[in-house]
Amino acid sequence: GEKEEEILLSDAAQDSILDADGRFIPHKYKLKFSPDIVTAAAGYSAFFGLQGYGQIMISDVLGNHIIFIGTDLYYNFENSNFNLFYYHLPERWDFGGGVFHNVYFFDGGNVRDRNWGASGTVSYPFSRNNRIDFSASLINIDRDRLDRDVVSWDQVDYVSERKMHFLLPSLAYVYDNTLWGWTGPINGSRYRVGVSYSPDFDGEDPAVSRDLWGLDFRTVNFDARKYYHVGLDYSFAFRLSGAASFGTHPQTFFLGGVSNWINRRFEGGYIRDDIEEIYFSGFATPLRGADYYEDYGTRYLLLNNEFRFPLIRQVLFGWPLPFYFSNIRGAVFLDAGAAWSDDFYRFIVDAPGEMAEFDDFHMGYGWGFRVNLGIFLLKWDMAWKNELNSVSSPRYYVSIGADL
Repeated sequence: GEKEEEILLSDAAQDSILDADGRFIPHKYKLKFSPDIVTAAAGYSAFFGLQGYGQIMISDVLGNHIIFIGTDLYYNFENSNFNLFYYHLPERWDFGGGVFHNVYFFDGGNVRDRNWGASGTVSYPFSRNNRIDFSASLINIDRDRLDRDVVSWDQVDYVSERKMHFLLPSLAYVYDNTLWGWTGPINGSRYRVGVSYSPDFDGEDPAVSRDLWGLDFRTVNFDARKYYHVGLDYSFAFRLSGAASFGTHPQTFFLGGVSNWINRRFEGGYIRDDIEEIYFSGFATPLRGADYYEDYGTRYLLLNNEFRFPLIRQVLFGWPLPFYFSNIRGAVFLDAGAAWSDDFYRFIVDAPGEMAEFDDFHMGYGWGFRVNLGIFLLKWDMAWKNELNSVSSPRYYVSIGADL
């Protein structure tokens, strides 16, 4: 009967994995891939707005080999985004690499940037908590402008305006022994010290060259964070980060705002669209109380201090929107930072007959809450900027992502 067949099948299965003494028979591992993630997703960029994307990630059973494919193919290659990366993880040395092609539009679609190239990475762990990372990227930026008929103003096609090519190697040491909570790390330390270099291959002036090969800069950066878990649900977080860039065309660092800022604001009211400022700059965040581009320079320092606590344990809404939230976290914070160029730094401006105020130095403070929605972390902050002799009106920050 069926029961006897099940017993026979069970015995046959055991015979294939056990020897006569009942010990497991070793078999050679066979590489077989299966999908881990297959999804279409929508995302939000503080600088490029809403974005849609489809992605698939496949790996073997042991997770030794990972292949990632992401794309949002359109009607032709030049207007499509895609990423293809492979990671080799069975040994102590981890390495990976791939190719990418991303398209961004500016000026209402009149300007198109194609950011394409290849990158590779190698990582070596000294222990469970510290490692050294090396990466190198070959980056190409093709900027095209929409050509329109001067009579009918109909769209014709994009024509090349400028091309830039860069080789960007970087080296970093990373340490991390943090313990995570609902919205971010709550105990331990993490820090990173890195250097990056961009060689100039042709010596051309980037202001006039239409086909530039390299920008000369060398950058040193660091990010150190410390967390103290106090009691069951309370913690303190401290972070000090900074960078300095040198060379003929050093990198620019923009100070202000928060990462993934949905209701974003820009100092001056517009997004900078210079190629160097988009793709080879750095953003020093969070500095709450300030807008994006609040200040900039070839050097920066940023200090963040937070006290995190349970704000609302549980909240349940009834009809007509039966939502349930738990573990809504609160935070009070103080951010202070400065950005300047070369060795010229001014802490305070004190003009005759005028009130003294901060110049290169900026400070903001406030409070907010964080809620884990399952698919992402939602954060809301209210902050004031201290101008030494005055305090600004409150600014509001809605963003997504884990706490720093």
